[in-house]
Amino acid sequence: MAELAKIRALCTGADPNDTLVAEAAAAVQCKQFQEALDKILQLPDDAPQKLDFQAQNIYCVCLWQTDQLEDALKAFNTLIEDFPDKEEPVINRDKVLVQFKYRLFQKAGKLRQERKIKESSDVYQEIDLDEPATPELRFNVANNYGIVLMEQKDFAQALQCFELALDVRPECVEAMHNLGLSCIRVNLYEKAYENFSKAVAARPDLSIALIGKIECLVAMARYDEVIEQCGIAIQQLPNDHRPLFMRGYSYAQQGRHEEALPDLEAGMECFKGSPTDYKKFKRWIFHIAAKKGEAALEEGRFGEALPLFQKAIDADPKNAAVNVVKFNKALCQLNLDDGTNGLNDAAISTLKEILKADRTMKPAQIAFGQLHCLLEDYITADSAFTTALSIDLEPDDADVMYNHGVVILRNENRQGALDRFRQVLTLEADHQMAIAAIRALERGDVEMPEFKLKKIPYQYAPKPPAAAEPEPWVRPAWMKGLRKRGEFMMGYNALKETEEDDETKMFANGWHPSVVPLLLKMNKISQNDLEEAPLAASVAIGSTAGSAEKVPYEDPETFKESYVNLNVRKDQLKPQIDPTIQEKYLTNDEFQAVFEMSPEEFEAAPAWKKMTLKKNKGLF
Repeated sequence: MAELAKIRALCTGADPNDTLVAEAAAAVQCKQFQEALDKILQLPDDAPQKLDFQAQNIYCVCLWQTDQLEDALKAFNTLIEDFPDKEEPVINRDKVLVQFKYRLFQKAGKLRQERKIKESSDVYQEIDLDEPATPELRFNVANNYGIVLMEQKDFAQALQCFELALDVRPECVEAMHNLGLSCIRVNLYEKAYENFSKAVAARPDLSIALIGKIECLVAMARYDEVIEQCGIAIQQLPNDHRPLFMRGYSYAQQGRHEEALPDLEAGMECFKGSPTDYKKFKRWIFHIAAKKGEAALEEGRFGEALPLFQKAIDADPKNAAVNVVKFNKALCQLNLDDGTNGLNDAAISTLKEILKADRTMKPAQIAFGQLHCLLEDYITADSAFTTALSIDLEPDDADVMYNHGVVILRNENRQGALDRFRQVLTLEADHQMAIAAIRALERGDVEMPEFKLKKIPYQYAPKPPAAAEPEPWVRPAWMKGLRKRGEFMMGYNALKETEEDDETKMFANGWHPSVVPLLLKMNKISQNDLEEAPLAASVAIGSTAGSAEKVPYEDPETFKESYVNLNVRKDQLKPQIDPTIQEKYLTNDEFQAVFEMSPEEFEAAPAWKKMTLKKNKGLF
């Protein structure tokens, strides 16, 4: 106040407007910005002092210091236009801009804390990282915007934000890890692996980065490295199911089922993941136990195979291939039966259970018929053989058809038996037992020939309906539509005609038998869809669950696209375009026209500058 009093004393008799400007300047020196602003606002509109640089500069500074940032920016810009040779307003305007950007950054952070993710993303989008901006601001905006974009599942843009953050602060482990996660979600596994590896090198105790690194190795099918890295992870995370699961999966992919199963079972004991992951574990235990059982069954080790098949059934009783496993279990029971242990009855019970669920399982029908022949229940045997021989009749079925003829004869139908024996010869022209039976029946020289049944060894089902090997990393994109809308398929072009081999192809890929006819009838499956992981065996895993397997990205060095087709929403971008480097698909001429610089000049620019340019051109 003493300073203002001196000013008033000196200005006695002077122009009142000059006095107001002098008092405002003194107030600024005393950091009394609101009082200074009030003095400037008292100047009449026609006062010449109002056009002076000093009065305008004081006005701008006071707006700034009283937190009226938007008005201050406008005022400084006007002052710079009126006095282009003055440096002070340019410096102050840039400080205001930085402060204004920080204010937006704080606003975006608050919205994110309130879980207003879309609004937070919009505010981050507003922040211009072009000059003026401090390195700290660029890092904070890029890193936090990347996290918000990840929450919105916009991983292509998030990836570019984390790259900018690391360009400013290359030692930031958090940004390395988040960049790795974003790369996984757009199938850039090599790049993800590189960033997870850097994070682990910087922080060996950072288990989440180690898990991400291993997931990349799994996706790239580098199973020996997966097994090695999982050994490290299991030591760091003794109660974490993920490294156990991934090592078990890798053993399985290498055919090392003996080593795979203990890992998966140990993972189940310490499992703390999502219900989806839990189902994944169960399916893999089912798959590996069934595989081990089949190997033992083929080698005649029935006592070893039986508990493995039971383990598979217990792990995933609703698996699409469970009937095949139950059938193999029944075969073990049949081969282990000694007439006193009741395994023969257990096998019959198992076969009944299978056929109740799926009467079209041919091996089970044949085995059921054979068993009832031994029990002399020829009516049941007749029904089982009739059903079995109505399913995909093949030359190998000659012995089954012969036994059916014997069963028909035991049921006192001589003509029916004769017709069946003759049909045997259409499958195997020199079937001696059928030829002998035909001759005897045609001669009529016996009242009821005691023809012997031909022994057919019990074998496990050589052809599915078996579920395809479970895939732990992929969920077909249509699965979300299936769950959300209760419809079988979404977004696919209908077939004009259904090819005859579609059903076979679908069974071979593991689609559940009850689903196949309906899908074909609905006519909503394309040829490519038939190759997708089956309905019964496709589940996501943890944090790395992705969309359906994508079309490989084209190399931008050899594949070019027009700006019109690149400047679109991400969901409209062609699948062969890598969304993180869209600008590289432009021809050199079009790049120059769009960015007003050459590709070489663009690459030489700082990361924040490239990000700003891409955002401005709709290629971010």
